[in-house]
Amino acid sequence: MTNLKRAGLITLAAVAFGYGASVAETTTETFASMDANTDGLVSEAEFIAYATTREGHTLDEASAKFASIAGDDGLLSLGELQAVMPDESAEDTLPGRS
Repeated sequence: MTNLKRAGLITLAAVAFGYGASVAETTTETFASMDANTDGLVSEAEFIAYATTREGHTLDEASAKFASIAGDDGLLSLGELQAVMPDESAEDTLPGRS
């Protein structure tokens, strides 16, 4: 198992049990946290799970944010996330959250 997969599984387990990250994540780390099945793309379900569990967004907020940043294929790539999260050290990891 690669380190990225292992980190993703550990993060997924932490999210499932309600333990959010206490430090700011980089865009790449945030993406890996969202990508629960480690396929390299984030589905709407994965994004909503992350946004509601880790960021405190409502279902409607998360769904609207996903629709605004995901590609025409209905999936979010790392590049698409990086385009809306230019600051790698931002305290709040989900774009559009103030």
